[in-house]
Amino acid sequence: MLTGDNEATARRIAGQLGVRTVIAEVLPGEKASKMHQNLGWAIGYNSVALPIAAGVFEPAFGLVLRPEIAALSMSGSSFLVAVNALLLRRLRLPKAAGEAP
Repeated sequence: MLTGDNEATARRIAGQLGVRTVIAEVLPGEKASKMHQNLGWAIGYNSVALPIAAGVFEPAFGLVLRPEIAALSMSGSSFLVAVNALLLRRLRLPKAAGEAP
């Protein structure tokens, strides 16, 4: 668990959740880095999907999405972000103070 909370609070919550690794007292700038990847996926996906759904490319290319397909594509954005968050579980975090190697 990566949190800005103090060590005692973080360990208590982690214990309730069954989380073994706790890195507490993380500054906002440090947390902002693990979130940039998800933000990048969401912006990239939506910058392509939204103009297509809005019909921007219809006059030039005849490319348009029906409303139900556009709704599914927006769900795809959330799916990509969720999958990316799950993949971050493989990320090797630095050992927290007092944690066994």
